[in-house]
Amino acid sequence: MTKNFRLAEKILLLLLIALLTAIISATVYAAFYNTRAKKLAREAIYSEFKTGYAVFDELGRIRTKSRDGAIIIVHIAFPYDDKERQFFEELHNSRSKLKAEAAEFFSSKQSEELNGATEGVIKAALRDRLNAILSLGTIDTLYFPEFSVIK
Repeated sequence: MTKNFRLAEKILLLLLIALLTAIISATVYAAFYNTRAKKLAREAIYSEFKTGYAVFDELGRIRTKSRDGAIIIVHIAFPYDDKERQFFEELHNSRSKLKAEAAEFFSSKQSEELNGATEGVIKAALRDRLNAILSLGTIDTLYFPEFSVIK
């Protein structure tokens, strides 16, 4: 009986250690990557959209390198009229082309060109390149819920 009791104690201790390790790891991850702040920023962006609009953010996270070797991580989102079903289907079907065009756009830039002061110019130029791919509608505004340039 004492053997079984000690074995049960050891198993419970191992489970407790595993649970504490998981909690500590998740806390460190959340603190290091600031996931709560990113989530709040995304929610703030999406709350700006008018009623009758939906958010297209299916391009996912784009990772590429600038001309000078800096790593660029960007997540692109934009509003579209949710009544325009054909436009949504075009966006959905063109995801890979749009994502490739965005990656090519950022790859053609120097990291200094991607600072916060030129954000409006960058968004306008990228928007125009993405609109050139689309035929059933246009993108009016781009948002970057996540944008990082790591040198």
